[in-house]
Amino acid sequence: MDDLECKRLRHEIREIFANIGITYNAGKFEGVWLRACQIEGVSRGIDSDAGVCVKSFLQAVKEMDIA
Repeated sequence: MDDLECKRLRHEIREIFANIGITYNAGKFEGVWLRACQIEGVSRGIDSDAGVCVKSFLQAVKEMDIA
């Protein structure tokens, strides 16, 4: 499994993207996070202990066309 497919917590995903210069306001991030949770099949996306992979988060960004 490569790094893009490792499950990461909400704050880790936010930090990864911030480190490469991509930041989202709170509302946009939550929307993308919840979509990424749907993609991953995570039913408890609001919980801070739910995890998604970078690949799913990127797919959600692309679907929502907010990059």
